[in-house]
Parts: sequence; structure tokens; C-alpha cells
Amino acid sequence: MPVAVLGTEDFDVTAINVSTIQLNREGFEEAGVVPIRWCYEDVATPYKGTEECGYHDLNGDGYMDLTLKFDKKELIDTLRLSDKVGDTIPLTVTGVLNRLVAI
Repeated sequence: MPVAVLGTEDFDVTAINVSTIQLNREGFEEAGVVPIRWCYEDVATPYKGTEECGYHDLNGDGYMDLTLKFDKKELIDTLRLSDKVGDTIPLTVTGVLNRLVAI
């Protein structure tokens, strides 16, 4: 499953310690799933608009993004997502910064 952490003028994604990244679900924070691979590339812009009506520009914005790939079967099994088929389940990406980032 692809995931991207989008960089901005104020947030440098290279400040993230990639070895600490996990994808979690509420109630399963201790059982997070780590990415199987990652890459730095400019893939999109941050979300603009409201939750109901907004967009991403998938052409990039000149800021480096962190793209992550997670094993779908591992996500389903570890986070018990098969119990929630048809539901919308918020997942959270967590990680530790290597250094302070000015925001």
C-alpha cells in the first residue's frame, strides 16, 4: 500500500528517521507495521480545501516528499483490518525526527 509524507517549505521530510516509521490504527499503536521500502521524490502537493471538497496536485510542488510502501497483507493481519471490511479506518503514520524542523 503506498503512502506519502508530503514535504513543504516549512517541513523537510529528510528530517524523519525512516527506521522509526510505522503505520498504526487506533488501539494497535504497539503493533505498528513498518514500510517494506521508501524513497524521496516529489510526488504531490499537500491537501487543499475542506474535508468534503478539496484536492492534491499529483504533479509535485518542488518540495521533496517521502514515499513509503507497506505490505498490504501484513497491514490487514497486524491491524486486524479484515474485521472492518467496508468501513473507513483512519491509519496514522508515526516516526521520530532526526533533528528539529522549523515550522
